[in-house]
Amino acid sequence: MTRLFLLLLLATSASAQVVVRVGAETAAAASNVRLALDGTLDAVGPLRTAGSTVTFSDPSTGGITLGAGLGTTLRPDGSFDGTAVNGTVQIQGALTVTVVPSTYVAEGDAFEVLTCAGGCNGTFGSVSAPFAVDVTYGATDVTVVALESYVAPSVGPIAIVIDGPRGSRFLGAPAVGVTVDDLAAQNLVRGVPGYYPAADPPNLWTAYDATAAEWVPSAGTGEVLQPGHAFRWFMYDRDVGNPEVSRSRELPFTLSTALPAHTADVTVTLQTDGSRMNYLANPFGGTLDLTGIYAWPGGDNLSPIAPVWTYDPVARSFEDAPDRIDPWMMFRVRAKGTRLNGEPRTLTIPVSAVGPTSFGPPARRGARPQIAFALEGADADGRPLADRAFTVAFDAAASAAVAEDEDARKLQPPAEAFALVGSREGRHFLGVDRRPFAAGTVPIGVEARGTAAEFVLRWSADDLPDGLPVTLVDLETGAELDVRSVAEYAFRVAPRPALADAPTAELADGADAADRFVLRLGDGLAGAEAGVTELALDAVAPNPSSRTARIAFA
Repeated sequence: MTRLFLLLLLATSASAQVVVRVGAETAAAASNVRLALDGTLDAVGPLRTAGSTVTFSDPSTGGITLGAGLGTTLRPDGSFDGTAVNGTVQIQGALTVTVVPSTYVAEGDAFEVLTCAGGCNGTFGSVSAPFAVDVTYGATDVTVVALESYVAPSVGPIAIVIDGPRGSRFLGAPAVGVTVDDLAAQNLVRGVPGYYPAADPPNLWTAYDATAAEWVPSAGTGEVLQPGHAFRWFMYDRDVGNPEVSRSRELPFTLSTALPAHTADVTVTLQTDGSRMNYLANPFGGTLDLTGIYAWPGGDNLSPIAPVWTYDPVARSFEDAPDRIDPWMMFRVRAKGTRLNGEPRTLTIPVSAVGPTSFGPPARRGARPQIAFALEGADADGRPLADRAFTVAFDAAASAAVAEDEDARKLQPPAEAFALVGSREGRHFLGVDRRPFAAGTVPIGVEARGTAAEFVLRWSADDLPDGLPVTLVDLETGAELDVRSVAEYAFRVAPRPALADAPTAELADGADAADRFVLRLGDGLAGAEAGVTELALDAVAPNPSSRTARIAFA
């Protein structure tokens, strides 16, 4: 059980024989423990000495009586106040349950608030809690069971610290009623109605169009941000602008709202056309647990092969989301395609996912056959950057060719300087390449803009299937590496100049990516020294040809 802290107050008496000790037989401080003539123990708050177990000996009374009663507090991290008594307890007085702000309690949650090694006798005279509860009395324990779900209202502002370098942040409102004007009062908003409208480009986008794979600029002053949906905001990291309109601030700065946190489930309609990417956000005032996302209502509307992503503004890389994200933070998912009957696909972000007490199967559906790559380097100024969003996944049922339902396009970082690595299949640049684990090759391209020349490609082969050798071939140097034996490779590139502005397109086109590697599955050569000894070019057929012709190589 989670530790329980209790403040013990007793009326002083010199004649009683009760000795109260806490923890490993460490005497409680005199200011916190008082002894009553009748052996009554008043528990009204947290114990201010170490330990959580009350040990006593009293041959005359044979136990401790709860006089004023017992208090317990439930917290966002799942802990709660409870106490263990090494002896018998006569229960009386009141039981008071309090909940720390932004804590979620689910219907059916149980909290063992009192254990009595020598037995629990009697019942509380009254029970006070901000939600409906049932108190069960066992022979040696007392348990509080929630009869309904409850979210404790937030107290004070809901805040997040925005730090790191200048650049785009993906965020979402944790309360109903947050507006663009609220953002503009805290950091620069420009290029939208009401806030330097002539400025180009804008720095605030509040909607994402999956069909066009681009962000849509904010409607400006008066626009209300929708909980559950993310917005994109470019931070300039400098003190400029008119404070009467909107002023940029140096990073770090604290983004906050004093509005009460959202406390109801949030349902969003997923975009199922185009890229099918959906930028969502934590709509609550507490930590959102993503581990049960596939069990959320509508979780089966998410693509089973695409991960859940977040964005690292320091490395300028999309990456697999952590288990939990704080208020204001974005997460991105990919929906399944449009239904044949035309009905929308939705996802409900449940308030029950606030905090680690949420229930449901994990979002990480166990190890999948795959090899995941990470490209790491630095920009021209020496600041770190990376690309951690490239995976070759293996599935016997997958198509060897590019398939929209199986593969995912490469994501474009919203930055002027960036590095990308992904598989190149014709005109496609892929971040998730799903294919059978069969003999063949996977062409891998690298794009570097505004970067240094030195990079390291790292990978994890822990989830590679057995049965075939897998080799990474550097097409430029001819180096060949057994990916099961080594886990990284240092190489150099010829970077292109950084972009003038951060792109608003979400998908990388890969046109500027250089074919640098081949991942070879099975035996054989894939590099420049592929061992070709003879090349025969057959005649063009038909000859003469008016439109198309086939040329055969042998």
